[in-house]
Amino acid sequence: MSTTAGGPTVASSEFAVCAMSERPALWTLVWHPETERWEARDAAVALDRPFALAAHPSGSLYAAGLTPEGAVH
Repeated sequence: MSTTAGGPTVASSEFAVCAMSERPALWTLVWHPETERWEARDAAVALDRPFALAAHPSGSLYAAGLTPEGAVH
């Protein structure tokens, strides 16, 4: 966050979201401060039943899959 004469401003930010519902989903949420709105974007890859996310210090994002044999993407 930075400040300007008009008050604090927030740069665009985005993060991954994983949700279990009727259909498990993985997508990216992007915050647009100029419109004060969130935008949901589909993931770049289709994953089979993702249920948890973990960030690696290198910047990689891992998703664990809820399948009988288990999976890490």
